[in-house]
Amino acid sequence: MVEKMKKSLLWCLVCLVCLVPCSGAALAAEADAAQDAADGYVYDAAGLLTADEISDLNDEIASFMEESGWNVYAVTTDDAQGKSATAYADDFFDEHSTEQEDGVALLIDMDNREITISTCGIAIRYLTDSRIDNILDAAYAKISKWRLQWLYAFHADRCGELLRKGHFRGAV
Repeated sequence: MVEKMKKSLLWCLVCLVCLVPCSGAALAAEADAAQDAADGYVYDAAGLLTADEISDLNDEIASFMEESGWNVYAVTTDDAQGKSATAYADDFFDEHSTEQEDGVALLIDMDNREITISTCGIAIRYLTDSRIDNILDAAYAKISKWRLQWLYAFHADRCGELLRKGHFRGAV
């Protein structure tokens, strides 16, 4: 079950690139280590990704960011700090994207056992609720067959495709 959840979460993170149970001191050290390992746009606090996967995802995200002009983050956590997955993802984006309001954060939340995508600024017009639901539905459907890295790659492709299609005119 846990292996399926890990694969499922990894698959969702691949989709995003497109378009701790421990004490306070240990938790802080783990978060710092995860950030140091990320050295970019992937924040793997849940420890689901290898260093090579993080590096590959950072490269894909950087490419998508250059194309879109958005800030993009792929995030995993196993401690949502008592928040819902959506609230955690929204707060993460707000805290890490202080100079740019356009963008997206894909969260794999092992604490709440949920995957979510948070959008901000112009990204809301491209990644509407309906499009996000479609991405997440596809991610959950493929989760048992794909590794997390491939999930992020798929998401990056889908986000790029939606960016090229243009914003949804009915979005707010």
